[in-house]
Amino acid sequence: MAKPTIERIEGPHEPLGVIVDKAINNIPNPDSEVITDQFRDTCKMLVHEIALKRGELDFRLYDRDEIIMFVNELYNTAELHHGRPRKDGSSYFYDHLVGTVFNLIRHMSVAGIVSMIAGIKHDDKEDRKEQTDERTLLPYERYQDQLSDDALEQAKRTRQHVSQLVDGVTKVRGRSKEATSNETFRKLLNFIYRYGVRVALIKIADRIHNIRTIKGHTNPVREMGIIQETLEIYVPLAQMLKLYEVEEELLRGCLEYLNSDLLVGVDKTIKRQNKMVTEPQNGAGQNIKEILESDEDFSLIANVHFSPRPITKVLGDIEWDVPTLQSLKVTDIPVDEYDPMLETVILAHQEFEMDDDSGEANVEKILTRIQKRFAREKTSDYETKDAGPNLGTRARFFNPNFGGRMVVRVNDLTSEVRSKRGFLADVDEKTPKEFQSSLQRILELTKSTRKNVKKIAREELLGSTITVRTDTGEPIELSKGSTALDFAFRIHRSLVIGLQGADAWDNVHGDNKRQLPIFDKLTDGTVIHLHSCLGEGQYRSDDIQVDPGWMHFAKPRTQRVIASFLGRKNESVRMEKGYEYMESLCRLFGVSRRDFMICIKKFLGVTDAKEAYEKMGSGEVDLLYLLASKDKTKQRKVWGLRVELPDEAGVLSEFTGRLKPYVSIRKHRDDTSTKSDRDRTVYLHVSPLPGVDNNKLFKVILKLHYYGYDLKVYTPR
Repeated sequence: MAKPTIERIEGPHEPLGVIVDKAINNIPNPDSEVITDQFRDTCKMLVHEIALKRGELDFRLYDRDEIIMFVNELYNTAELHHGRPRKDGSSYFYDHLVGTVFNLIRHMSVAGIVSMIAGIKHDDKEDRKEQTDERTLLPYERYQDQLSDDALEQAKRTRQHVSQLVDGVTKVRGRSKEATSNETFRKLLNFIYRYGVRVALIKIADRIHNIRTIKGHTNPVREMGIIQETLEIYVPLAQMLKLYEVEEELLRGCLEYLNSDLLVGVDKTIKRQNKMVTEPQNGAGQNIKEILESDEDFSLIANVHFSPRPITKVLGDIEWDVPTLQSLKVTDIPVDEYDPMLETVILAHQEFEMDDDSGEANVEKILTRIQKRFAREKTSDYETKDAGPNLGTRARFFNPNFGGRMVVRVNDLTSEVRSKRGFLADVDEKTPKEFQSSLQRILELTKSTRKNVKKIAREELLGSTITVRTDTGEPIELSKGSTALDFAFRIHRSLVIGLQGADAWDNVHGDNKRQLPIFDKLTDGTVIHLHSCLGEGQYRSDDIQVDPGWMHFAKPRTQRVIASFLGRKNESVRMEKGYEYMESLCRLFGVSRRDFMICIKKFLGVTDAKEAYEKMGSGEVDLLYLLASKDKTKQRKVWGLRVELPDEAGVLSEFTGRLKPYVSIRKHRDDTSTKSDRDRTVYLHVSPLPGVDNNKLFKVILKLHYYGYDLKVYTPR
C-alpha cells in the first residue's frame, strides 16, 4: 500500500528527528542512565510511525507541542520502569510498553496523542508504590515552559483523558478466580461505556503482546489462564469492535499454543487453495493481479493484493474455547474444490472517495471491467454487495480459469487503513455516539434478561441482519439468528404471547408454501404469515402456549416481553407454570425431580419449593443451563435419545436431519419389539460436534420436544 512521503509528513519545518532530539535534550533533570541511544532511537521510531499512520488515515499530524509532550511522557515512564525486567528477561519498558503502543499503531491504526500516552502508561498506576493522581501520572508542569500558551490548555485536557483511560485499564485487570467470564465481560463493557472505546483498544493491544510472549512465563497454569481469558474475553471483544485483524492475531496466538499442528495444517490448506488464484490456471498465463496491474485502462487502481481468508472463516462456526481448539484436526477443515480461500483486494488512489457519486461511478467502472475480463457471460455470475463500514464493495464471480469462486473487493487507500480502527474508523479520538448508545442498550439488557452478555453484545454490535417480509410484502429487518418469535415481536408484542404457528413462502406470490417451525432461525427473503390467538383483532387467552422455555429461542428484546408476561401472572399461576416446566424437563432429560430441585434451590439461595417454582414460572431461572452445568452432565460425551416416530417413509431421516448440524450419530437401532402398525421406537447414541456444548445440545433437544417429537434422553450403556 502506498504511504505518505516523509516530505509530506515533515513539511517545510524542522524534520521530525530534529524536533525529537531537541525535546529529549530539554527534558528537565534527566537521568543519564535512562536517556540512552536506545531511548532516542525508540522515540524517533515511534514519532515517525505515528506520523506515517496519521498520514495514511488522513488525520491531522502532530504539532511540535504534542511531540514534546509525547517524548517527555515516554521519558517519565521509561524512568519509572528503568531496569525492570520481564519474566523472560526482556526489558519491561522497551519490550512490553513500547510493544503495546506499536500494536495500537500497526494493528488498529490508532495514533491519537491521548491513546499513545495512555498506551505507554497503561501500567503506571498499578506499578507506582505511592498514590497516583492525574498530576503524578502526567506531570506536564515539569516541561510546561517548552509548550506554547495554546498548548497548555490542551495539555490539561490530555492529562484528564489519559488519567481516565489508565484508570479504566487498571480497574479491568485480570478477573478473580471467583468471577465468571460473563461477569468480567460485563465489567469491561461498563468501563468502556464510562471511559470510551480506547480502554478496550489499549487492553487488546496489551493482550496481543502477552499472547506473543506467552512462552516467557514459567508457570503453565498461568499460561493456560491467559489463553482461556483471551478466548473468553478479548477475542469476542475484538470481533464486536470490528477489529478483525486483531481477532485473527489473537486466535492464531492461542491456536499456536493449544494446537500448533492444526495451525500448520490450516495454513497449508489456505496456501494450497490460494494457488488457484495466485498462480496461472489452465494456461491462463497470468493471474488476476498481473492482468489488472498491466491494464492501462485501470489508472484508478493504486494497488492490488491477495488477502487470504481469516482462520475464523476457514474453520467455520465453532466454539472458540480451549477444549474445542485442542480437539480439532486438520481433517475437520471443510474444503471446496472451487474455493480459493482468498479475496482479491483492489485499492484505488488516496483521492478516490467511496461515499460520493464519483466514487460510486469509479467502483462501477472497475467492477464492470473486471466482470468483462474475468466473469462468465451469465448475469448470475456477477453480484456486488457493500462489504461493510470502510471496507468498500465486494463482488463475486465464478470462473474456474481464475480460481473458481472469485471474490473481489474494491476500496480506497484511506478507507482501507481506517477499517482497521473498527468503531473508531471515521473519528480520531472520541468514542462515536452510536457506539456509546449501543453499549448503553447492552448494559440495560443484561440487567433484565438472563441471556449471556457476550451473546447480547454480539447481536447489538455486529449488526448482521436479514430482511423478511409480511404476507402483504412489508419488509422487516431482523438480527441474524432471529426466529418467528422475534418477527412476531416486531409486528406487535401481543403476537409473541399468543403465537400458535407460522407459514412461510419464498415470495409474496405464495410460491412454495410450507409450515414454519416457530423456533427455527429465519432465512433472508422469506415471506411469513403468523397464527396467533392474541392481536390483530383476536383474543383467545385459553389457547396461550407460552412457557419459560420459549426464552431460549428469542432475542433479548423478545425475551423481555415473554418474561414480562410470565411475571405479571399471579403467584399461583407462576408456581403452576414453574412446576409444569420443571416436570417436563425432568421427564425429557431423565433426571430426578428431587435432585434437580435441590440444585435449583441452591442456585437461587432459597429453601422454599414454592418460591423456587414461582421464580421458575416467571422465567428468572435458566433451567437448561443448570442441567448442562451439573458435574455428571459436563463429563458425559455420549447421549442416548429414545424417540417414538410414525412408521412412515422419510420420518426418521427428517428427525436425524434436524440433529445432524449439532451431533454425530454413533449408533442407531429400531426396537422391533415395540413396533406397532403406526409407530416405531428408535434409539440413537449421539455425540456433540466440536463447538457444540451440552447447553446448545439441550436447546436442540428441547426444540424437538416443542415440535411434537416424543423424546427421552437416557444414559447409554
